[in-house]
Amino acid sequence: MKACFNHSLKNGRLLRALSPKSVSARHVLQPRRPNHFNRFQGTVPSSPALSSSTPTSLAADDFLLSQAADDFLLSQALTKPHIKNLGQSDSGLLLNWSDGHQSVFHNSWLFRCCTCTSCKQPHSGQRLRRPDEIPPNPAVHHAFLDGGDLVLHWEGEHHESRFGASWLLENCERTPLARKGKPLTRDDAVPEVDFSEVMASESGVFRWLDLMAEHGLVLVTNGPTEEGTVRQLTERIAPVQRTIYGELFEVVATDRPINIAYSNVGLPMHMDLIYYESPPALQMLHCMRFDPSIEGGATTFMDYVAVLEELRAVHPDAFAVLSRVAATFQKVHYERERPVDLVYQRPHIWLNDAGDIIGGAWAPSFEGPPRLPARDAQAYYEAYHVLAGMLEDPDSKHLLSIRLKPGETAAFSNRRMVHGRSAFTQPPNTQRALQGCYVTAEDFSSRLQTLARAHAPQGWVAPRLMFGNHK
Repeated sequence: MKACFNHSLKNGRLLRALSPKSVSARHVLQPRRPNHFNRFQGTVPSSPALSSSTPTSLAADDFLLSQAADDFLLSQALTKPHIKNLGQSDSGLLLNWSDGHQSVFHNSWLFRCCTCTSCKQPHSGQRLRRPDEIPPNPAVHHAFLDGGDLVLHWEGEHHESRFGASWLLENCERTPLARKGKPLTRDDAVPEVDFSEVMASESGVFRWLDLMAEHGLVLVTNGPTEEGTVRQLTERIAPVQRTIYGELFEVVATDRPINIAYSNVGLPMHMDLIYYESPPALQMLHCMRFDPSIEGGATTFMDYVAVLEELRAVHPDAFAVLSRVAATFQKVHYERERPVDLVYQRPHIWLNDAGDIIGGAWAPSFEGPPRLPARDAQAYYEAYHVLAGMLEDPDSKHLLSIRLKPGETAAFSNRRMVHGRSAFTQPPNTQRALQGCYVTAEDFSSRLQTLARAHAPQGWVAPRLMFGNHK
């Protein structure tokens, strides 16, 4: 059965309901937006349309995923709402869903999202049409439901656009791109995974990364203490990110440190390499040695985003200033083997168009002179002082203090968590030795999503990763 309408229908006019149908492979392999689990566009424009009465099966040739991932996608498709009927609104095409909610999709949005072979290359998924070839105000000539899919024919165009219900549902305005993570407080146990679990299975890597995305910090326990262990662990995610400190760096107190961390002084809360255009997303700190006679040296953490939400609630004016005025972050160091001169300007708080916090920047030891108008200076420094006090408050509920044990690795989000260190005294012949490295935002996000295809539980939605994504 098909439900149809043409472009001359009046606003709000509803059409015949489409009865639910059995699930086809086309429904299973639907495209999804980037921060969701299923991100595939499996509709093939040249394939015969499936009506509600067409017998369907999931043949092996239809699958692009592992059997575990396919079973998950099928269960998702079976439980998701379907499109009941179509109509029009002032803004575009109106979809009424079986769970009672409505979606409106603008004609231009639908036209530009078309995945027919005239619009997108099948294998690469990249657009074929030049931007100037796309009409500014495309008009729908005919729209109907076919086998649960929305099918559109366009005026003056000779191609058909087909959209799966699952994909439309997940791209409508009401669907969140990502779930919000759960901040850790001093009353919470820091999540842990065993080194052997991460090294032994892909499901172990998924559990590790999902915990890290959810909470921002995970301890990997019971690992070796040898140099290079952190690389071995990190490469379960992706290749190590190379920075101005190389691929691996050692946090050991020295007489002439090229970084303040390579000494025994206390470190205020900060993010690493925030003077990069794209700072690392993840940081790994593996404890190789930490002699018991060393006093101090605990690694400290705070959920920066949780602190910012408190700032917004208690000091909204300070929050507004720090989300608008850019600070300067820099690493200018010529007295080293390979001189460095990096300067980058960005606000301390990053917001999307809905006002949600999607990231931020905090690194007091690497701040340069802010290039701000004199009229903003007083408000900026007052707001800065408020936030700094919150981040260095020893009684804050967000403060976590961990004395790493040899063999443990702190794996944490460098975009969400700020970290520091208490000062330490090091008696002769003792040592506190950590080895660390970084992972890019792109590598972490991609690895989490691809693992989720096979290992995520039903209903899983990726946590917001604080990598600057707009939503």
